[in-house]
Amino acid sequence: MLLQCLHTYSNGRNPVAFLDIHGHSRRHNIFSYSCFPLLSWKKSDQQNYSKKYLQKHMCCCANSTLCQLDNRLESIKNEMGESNHLVYQHLAVPPFLTIPLLLQYQQSPAFDLDYCSFAMQKDREQTARLVAYRQYGIALTYTIECSASGCNRGPYAGQHLSTIQMEEMGQFLAKSFNFIQFIYCSQQQHFPLIQLPACQESFDQHDDENKGKISVW
Repeated sequence: MLLQCLHTYSNGRNPVAFLDIHGHSRRHNIFSYSCFPLLSWKKSDQQNYSKKYLQKHMCCCANSTLCQLDNRLESIKNEMGESNHLVYQHLAVPPFLTIPLLLQYQQSPAFDLDYCSFAMQKDREQTARLVAYRQYGIALTYTIECSASGCNRGPYAGQHLSTIQMEEMGQFLAKSFNFIQFIYCSQQQHFPLIQLPACQESFDQHDDENKGKISVW
């Protein structure tokens, strides 16, 4: 059913991201699970990732010889030029870290990076996250866990998560994608780049306008 929905709503093209939103009964706060091959139970995942790392090949393409990521990064650098003081600093962040880092960077009140896990466990192979990652090659694939036990840190400590916090987290997640530029590194794969200076400028301006507020969007 999941694969059918992905195929139907993406018109045969791989989505750039997949988020599976769950409730959680043990840990507190809101956190995420994602897919880091070096923490996979399959040795082939670890070996393939290590090979790419040694080749300084950052993306998720199966065939590094067809990947255009390095050329695209160099092209972006040349287009911006070093003299432009408004140039975005594009950071090539591993996909499994992209959304968690942006949520942390935005200081999302209910999000807890310490509870996030990047492991690919054998008993989780049938989860939507791993199915989307393996069968569709979606690099930005996450399970977002919202705890039924409420929060134990930050401004919501001692409170249960309500629709207010859920809507707020949805806004933070949506805002995260405004700070990601997807560049195609092969025919069907793409790699996320985080644009931090523009992100920082936006946050600084917004903080000045929303001092004392928890919900900023």
